[in-house]
Amino acid sequence: MNHQLAASREAVDQAQMAGAEQAAPSEFGVAADKLAQANAAARSRREHDAMRLAQQAQVDANLARVKGESAQARLAAAELAKTNQTLRVAINRASQNQ
Repeated sequence: MNHQLAASREAVDQAQMAGAEQAAPSEFGVAADKLAQANAAARSRREHDAMRLAQQAQVDANLARVKGESAQARLAAAELAKTNQTLRVAINRASQNQ
């Protein structure tokens, strides 16, 4: 059980580092809430509930992390496209000046 709680905590931490609080606030919030509920259930010795909630928290956190990573990738792709366009303009200008 402690292993599952630790894995869930790690998943929530990774989601946070991936920007899930901004990119997927609903999913991130659900994951954090379920992790808190899992910890409370573990302290109350409700092991079955704690395990179930911890597993759900891990799945929700993974979804939030992927959404955060996806948002970061979209931003990076947009920035690359902008840079590529700037380079194309510079190349066109340079070739016209020759």
